[in-house]
Amino acid sequence: MVAALVWVVPAAAANAVAAATDVAVLVLLTFLAVIVGFAFGGFVAARAAATGPGADAPLQHAAAAGALAYAVVQAVLVVVAVARGRSVSPLGIAFTALLAACAGALGGLLALRSPRPTEV
Repeated sequence: MVAALVWVVPAAAANAVAAATDVAVLVLLTFLAVIVGFAFGGFVAARAAATGPGADAPLQHAAAAGALAYAVVQAVLVVVAVARGRSVSPLGIAFTALLAACAGALGGLLALRSPRPTEV
């Protein structure tokens, strides 16, 4: 999850700035960067789960990493939105949480299919 946050937090901040500029392409690119961050977190979580003690359920770890990283970022964003008097869409939050979990699982799938680095 921490690996995802390293990528997602700056990308989410860039997305917020892009949303204020009303440049649709920039908003889309920064949103895709956020999704790639969730996939990166899933990749790292699956790689750790596949090689760690027990080596069980790497895809579940990957999906959980994406979803938990989203939950952390979204919790902060909900507080900011409420403090600014903006509305919060529970359906949008649920959809994006599922998207983050799916992106994490996709990253986990890539981790399981990629060659593992050899130790020297």
